[in-house]
Amino acid sequence: MINAIAHQFKQPLSIIKLQAQQLLYAHQNNCIDDEVIEHSTLGTIKQVDHLYETIEQFRSFLQPDRQIQKVKVKTLLESVLMLTQDELRKDSIEVILKGDLECSIEIISNEFKHVIINLLNNSKEAFNDNNIKKEKKITIEVIDSSDKTILHIEDNAGGIPQEIFHNIFQPYVSMKKSTSSSGIGLYISQMILKKIKADIEASNTKEGALFKISIPKKSA
Repeated sequence: MINAIAHQFKQPLSIIKLQAQQLLYAHQNNCIDDEVIEHSTLGTIKQVDHLYETIEQFRSFLQPDRQIQKVKVKTLLESVLMLTQDELRKDSIEVILKGDLECSIEIISNEFKHVIINLLNNSKEAFNDNNIKKEKKITIEVIDSSDKTILHIEDNAGGIPQEIFHNIFQPYVSMKKSTSSSGIGLYISQMILKKIKADIEASNTKEGALFKISIPKKSA
């Protein structure tokens, strides 16, 4: 999480530093005018606002959350991407959202975010482990029906190794080649989803892995 925060802050802080350097350069060379001041000031304000928003997202994410709430899927996924976008961008990974994004689901919000972040991180590690050079994509598709909402999270990172495929939701079974991996991410994700009577399934596609999360509707 500290690494994620650091990556989120690096780019805005670099831009703020650059804006300040440009303003100083303009002043030292007597070429400062209203346009330069306005451009530099507005650019700095934009980056500071982004940092404030990021801080609020992380603070919200780290707060204990045990209440089931009705949350719009689009809002939830955008919050997750706010937390992970710089890490994914660093590895040139594009996340595509599609489907019934305006629907709502009843979840424990921050715990559910942990599940999505874990799946995104697994995909990121798979792209690196498998040395994928082609365009890297993670697609999150939302399918809403009368009795449940389904999230399909699919990547083109090479898929789940067959030797561990049937055990990936067991503790200490890691999809990653790194020996530093604890191998409990998917196990914990499954436990989080069971608390709201949701299911998670995995399959391999032609180009990668597909995780299917099914969330029941209380009214169904």
